[in-house]
Amino acid sequence: MSALQMTVALLPALKAKPNAAIITTTSGLAFVPRNNFPTYCASKVFLHSWLQSLRVQLRGSSVNVLELAPPYVQTELSGPHQLSDPHAMPLAAYITEVTQLLADPNPPSGEILVERVR
Repeated sequence: MSALQMTVALLPALKAKPNAAIITTTSGLAFVPRNNFPTYCASKVFLHSWLQSLRVQLRGSSVNVLELAPPYVQTELSGPHQLSDPHAMPLAAYITEVTQLLADPNPPSGEILVERVR
């Protein structure tokens, strides 16, 4: 099930809550795409745009729309070499920073951005 389908399915229940949130992961590549990942980047650009629209549509409701946009992180997304790529952010550092950022229930523009993705 896609992020859109899941959101549509859960939105009535979320709207009935006094304080709810939708959080979707996009990517820093939604803001600065790379030519070697065109489909991945395009899908993240789409999600970023859709979340912006959804945020406006739900303004004034009890549902907060958040976007988590990670930078290049030491995972295996593009293969095992990424786990040790010195250009990638260490996963533990990423998790620590995101956890701290999630303490703010209303991040600027609804975007949760670690410093490295800026």
